[in-house]
Amino acid sequence: MNPLVYLLAVAVSSNGAFMTPIASSQNAMAFAGVRGVSLKKMLKHGILLNLFSAVWLTFLFYVLEKVI
Repeated sequence: MNPLVYLLAVAVSSNGAFMTPIASSQNAMAFAGVRGVSLKKMLKHGILLNLFSAVWLTFLFYVLEKVI
């Protein structure tokens, strides 16, 4: 097994914290003043984005492992 693929997967997936709209304090303050945007909506969209990216990254690194 090539450790490079696993190291890349960990490095890319560890940067996924930005995917929730309230991941940083600046985003939380910006979204707090918007009408119609609730914490529930932000969490719902953030979870969907995290799930989509997890599936996509898993597939991508699975294919990358087979190629390398």
